Amino acid sequence: MVSRRDLTRWPGLGAAFALLLLLVPEALLHTDGFFYRYRAVFATGRAMDKLRHIEAIVPTLLIVGNSRVDNGFDPGAIADRLGAENHGRMFNFGLPGSDTRTLFGLLTRLDRKGLLGPSRIEAVVIGLDEGYLQPADALGYEVFFADRATMLEKGEYRDLARSLVRLWGYSDNLKELREPAKLERFIQASRDSVEPIGGGAAQFAGYRAGFGALQDAAQIGPAPKTLLILPASTTSTAVSIFSALAACVWQSCIRLSSIAMCSISPRKMPRPRPISTSQVSCVPGGCPSLV
Repeated sequence: MVSRRDLTRWPGLGAAFALLLLLVPEALLHTDGFFYRYRAVFATGRAMDKLRHIEAIVPTLLIVGNSRVDNGFDPGAIADRLGAENHGRMFNFGLPGSDTRTLFGLLTRLDRKGLLGPSRIEAVVIGLDEGYLQPADALGYEVFFADRATMLEKGEYRDLARSLVRLWGYSDNLKELREPAKLERFIQASRDSVEPIGGGAAQFAGYRAGFGALQDAAQIGPAPKTLLILPASTTSTAVSIFSALAACVWQSCIRLSSIAMCSISPRKMPRPRPISTSQVSCVPGGCPSLV
C-alpha cells in the first residue's frame, strides 16, 4: 500500500493520472470507428455511417444537403423512375443540421481519397436552402469533418482548436448522455450493433423517411390507440371542472402573493383582505377575474 508520504514525493502524480484519463476518450474521438459504433446515438455517428458506406460502395451520383435532403430524396424511388440499371448508383448524403462548411470538408475528404471523378462519384447534387447557407453547427459535425487547412486559411483558430481537442469541441454533444433515453441507447450500442432510427446507410441508400405521409405501419399503428374523442356533454363538464379548479388556483395565488408582500414589510403593508369564492368569477375564454 502506498503511504501518504510516498505520494508527496510525486506532486504531479495526480495531475498526470487525470491527464491520462482525459487522453483515453480524446484518442477515441479521433477514430472513425468510435462514432460508427454509436451511429444510433449521435448525429455525427450516423454521418460516419454514411461516409464509410460511400467510401466502400462509391456511388455514381451523390445527393448532399441537410435534413430536407435526408428526408426528401429516396434514391430507390428515383432509380425506379430512371430505370432499374440505376439501382445502387445513387446515394443520399443528407445530414440534418449540417452546413456548407461540413459539406466542403466531407467532399474534400472524398477527393483526397480519389473518389471524385470519372468511374467514381461522377456527379454531386447539392440541395440548397437558406438554413444550409447559415454557419450553424449544433450537432458537432465540423469538429470531425470540417477541413482544417481551410479553417487555418480563414483565421478560424477557435474552431481549428476545437477540431484538434475534440473532447472540448464535442463536449456540448456529449452532455446529451445525461438524458436517460440517450444513455440507454449508448449502453445498448456499447454491447450490440444498433442501427440508427430509420435504418442504416446501406438499408435505404442513406435515405430516412420523415414523418406524416411517410410514416410506416409501426409509427401509424399506435396513433388510434392513443386518440380519445370526448362527447360534447363530457367536454362541457370537463370545462366546468377546469374553470372551478382555475378559480381555486387563482384565489390561492392571490392569497400567497398578499402573504409574501406582508412578510416583506409587515409594518407598512396592510393586512390582506380574505377573498371569498363569490368574489371570483370565470371569464369565458380567459382566466378568472376579481369582481
